[in-house]
Amino acid sequence: MRGNTIDENCDGIAEDVDGDGMPDRWEREHFGGLSDPGGSALGDWDRDGLYNTAEFIAGTDPTNAASCFTLFLNADGAALRLRFHAVPVEDGAGV
Repeated sequence: MRGNTIDENCDGIAEDVDGDGMPDRWEREHFGGLSDPGGSALGDWDRDGLYNTAEFIAGTDPTNAASCFTLFLNADGAALRLRFHAVPVEDGAGV
């Protein structure tokens, strides 16, 4: 995952000092730093059932259980419809 993130310095890799796959800037923004155990890659800060890394990838807020990635699958006759909510990627978000 580290190679899939981009920082504002445009070097292709976001700073990830602790090597957990989440950009340090994103961790500081959501967890206040890099050392809180609840903010670890396999932690679930908001206890919604998703690891923090999954929330980073989905673009959801790991500190808000109501912010979640949801898929809706409908079979309507011969058609199969897949619907999901998405969030825009903001410039400089480290995503």
